[in-house]
Amino acid sequence: MYDRRSSVLFSDAVSDSDVILYRHGCWADTADGRSLLDFNSQSSGGAFGHHNARLDAAAIAASCAYQERGEQAVVEAQDGLSRILCQATFADQSIICSGVASARNLAIDAAIALFRERSPVSDSHIIRFSPSEGACKVGKRAGVTRKLSRAALNGSGHVDAKIRHINGGFEILEKSINYGTAAILVDCMECGYGRPHLTVEQLSELRDLCDFYDLQLIFDEGRIGIGRSGHVFAYEPMGVVPDALVTGREVGGPFKIGFCLMTSEAAQGVSLCREPKRTVARASIKSIAYASSAIAMTTERAFATHVRSMSRRITTRLKRLALKFPFIVRNTRCVGLKFEIECFSQSHELHLLMKEEGLLSAISQSEKIVITPPLVITAKEVDEGLVRITRALTRLQKSRKPPATA
Repeated sequence: MYDRRSSVLFSDAVSDSDVILYRHGCWADTADGRSLLDFNSQSSGGAFGHHNARLDAAAIAASCAYQERGEQAVVEAQDGLSRILCQATFADQSIICSGVASARNLAIDAAIALFRERSPVSDSHIIRFSPSEGACKVGKRAGVTRKLSRAALNGSGHVDAKIRHINGGFEILEKSINYGTAAILVDCMECGYGRPHLTVEQLSELRDLCDFYDLQLIFDEGRIGIGRSGHVFAYEPMGVVPDALVTGREVGGPFKIGFCLMTSEAAQGVSLCREPKRTVARASIKSIAYASSAIAMTTERAFATHVRSMSRRITTRLKRLALKFPFIVRNTRCVGLKFEIECFSQSHELHLLMKEEGLLSAISQSEKIVITPPLVITAKEVDEGLVRITRALTRLQKSRKPPATA
């Protein structure tokens, strides 16, 4: 079993405004003396266990180094982290940003800037592509939708013309490519947001499509995070290499951080759009040190084996629960240690009942219950968490009226 090396180093207790007074390992203690299992670690910052001794020690050492050497310590920490990222991936250059959103914007701006340098077109843009539920097979036609999101809006509240959102099949995607398309951005692991993730065959065809039209392929792994898929990066088992990769979620723990990884050709656009800052805010040296240690943990073979083992354990038990409660659970989905439970109705009621039973979870935009246990969770804690989910489902089933018979 993987040694998570999680113990308490800090005494700064209060983290949530209402009931949660302290977090440690995979647990959160409340004011009334209860211990809640944190199965919402992507949002709480506890993907590697709250107050992980190994990661907290790295952050403390970085703070001491900053006090001794100042900005030189920040530069050295950045160079070290960039070197780790380039060695672990396809990237020739890695840029550290203040968050995943900043890294995503940098990848988009760099792709458009490089495209404009080679082809001065005023209507240059990137396509953000998502397969629809009815277009899981390559080439199957589906509808196209244009949707607004925070990433698609500029400061004045108008639609950002740099991003065009396409939902559908590959036939629709290819028809959407025109003389101003600079790149295609895709989230290949969209579990938790109600959309199907791309298959290996789809990603391969997408790579061929980008090569044919001379477009950049950008992978957005900001939602799945580093290590959660059972691999350091989610694209690794796919065998498809992008031109740029956006990631960074979770490895910063309580500190925000993002990475934009690029090939040497894609990185040429960075200098054309803006010069990335060499130094960051003082507090960010902690996030850099924390992320460096976290990525080092994910590259250990025992860590990935542990994540995949716990993923299989939870997946098997969730499928059993779906069979046991067929009038409540419509479907369950899994990507590594990220799960979603789709209910016929009453998702919010189940979410609250799970919290009453001592388990923290989240609700997605599509009203599915999203479960993201810490990556260092043990088999005993997995079993305890599934027992609490079962109790919540049992309570919900008893409160429901039996279906009407003909």
